Amino acid sequence: MKIYFFASHTARESTRQNQNRMRKLLEQSGSVVISNLNPTGEIAESLMEKAEELGQSVLDQIDVLVIEGSGSDPEIGYLLAYAISAKKPTLYLMEKGSQANNPLVFLASKKIPSHVVVKIYSTPTLEPSLYEMLGQLEDSEFAGAPTIKFTLRITHQIEQYLHWKTHNTNLSKADYLRRLIEDLIKKDEEYRKYRKKRIQ
Repeated sequence: MKIYFFASHTARESTRQNQNRMRKLLEQSGSVVISNLNPTGEIAESLMEKAEELGQSVLDQIDVLVIEGSGSDPEIGYLLAYAISAKKPTLYLMEKGSQANNPLVFLASKKIPSHVVVKIYSTPTLEPSLYEMLGQLEDSEFAGAPTIKFTLRITHQIEQYLHWKTHNTNLSKADYLRRLIEDLIKKDEEYRKYRKKRIQ
């Protein structure tokens, strides 16, 4: 999973320490993390090159946005607008007592989309809050949103079977295979335990 972690600008040292902790915790979860706290590096450059190749934004290459929005930063509004319009899974964290700066207040009269998870944290609850949200994301429909291209060569017999199985349904052969694999993942207890360990 590729995560873009955005830390809002803040003068509070304790908040900056929490932001650095978040970045480290995200990295420890086994995810690839790109952050405005460390905007250079091989991974960031590689994503920028790929985005240029495809004529996309770097954010289009990201699976998940994690925003620490305790400070006031104009970039947060842009990232939230992008997340909402692109239906990008987003974890939005605010330090307790910082809600006055929250741009989501403007969405209060409307419904905040379900793919934007908002959590208020304090320093002691930071780690469990972050892991809980990663766990929710892991179990959500967004974790399985197809973004990776994969070539699979099959026999004529398999192709005939897939055609027969998907005939008169709304499913493509690829969607049918994805669902079969998702069912296997749900039933595979050993794999679920392995995934749980990676975010602990």
